[in-house]
Amino acid sequence: MNLAHINDAVGIIGPVSKKVKDITCRSLDRYIEGRMGLIISGTASDISTIKKHYTQLKEVGYDQYVIFVNTNLETTLKWNTANAAQSIPEDIAVIKWHRHSSQMGMLFSVFGNKYGIIDNSEGVDITKNIQNAQITVTRWINAPLTYVAKLWIQEMVSGKKIVKDIK
Repeated sequence: MNLAHINDAVGIIGPVSKKVKDITCRSLDRYIEGRMGLIISGTASDISTIKKHYTQLKEVGYDQYVIFVNTNLETTLKWNTANAAQSIPEDIAVIKWHRHSSQMGMLFSVFGNKYGIIDNSEGVDITKNIQNAQITVTRWINAPLTYVAKLWIQEMVSGKKIVKDIK
């Protein structure tokens, strides 16, 4: 495994990635303030950040769930080779795959029973996996609101009534 490849990639991608993250964070703050529904896509590479965000969102009433999309190493390497425009050196792909796979248990410890897995490995019936995930997500969506979410809704409804009464 050649760790120099990783350092080279970070040096090139780092500044652009930071700017994109800054823009995304500003947008996310506005969405959270308005309690908009969120879908956050990520690689699960930094569990401490995920835990921090989980706690912050829970404090303001968000219900949170995770869908972990998993592939076996063979499929990952095949896709990496087939996608020449975005491929990375194989040793980096192997390191990233092992890191990604090791996060499954840690994510489960954060999200508990609000956790689903889709196996996207070659040869697996992806349609059935997606249908199962859809059933799980629908069950989550239809679950009762949290106490904090109900309080926020009451505050918003009350605030709107006050504004209407003043006019």
